[in-house]
Amino acid sequence: MKRLLQDSGLQPLSKQEIRCKELTEYLRDAERFADERQGKVAFMMVDTVYDQLEPGDLPLINRFLHELGSTQQLSELDGEYHHYRVARGPEEKLSR
Repeated sequence: MKRLLQDSGLQPLSKQEIRCKELTEYLRDAERFADERQGKVAFMMVDTVYDQLEPGDLPLINRFLHELGSTQQLSELDGEYHHYRVARGPEEKLSR
């Protein structure tokens, strides 16, 4: 199967990409909880993701978030992680 995928131009994900994809899915779940007004649960889930981040993860997670249509992105400032929402269309406004 791996060979068939590679022959069609698809490349398998690295171990880091697989881990980041899983963390991204967890962030998407947290986003859904936040949308359902369960902010405390969402905050704890996001905090869990931050605890598992390793160097080089942010660009991968942000790429996966974007690919999944999420309005979230992560950033690092002075060693601390932050998440924020980004506008996806002209009707959306940028918020923090």
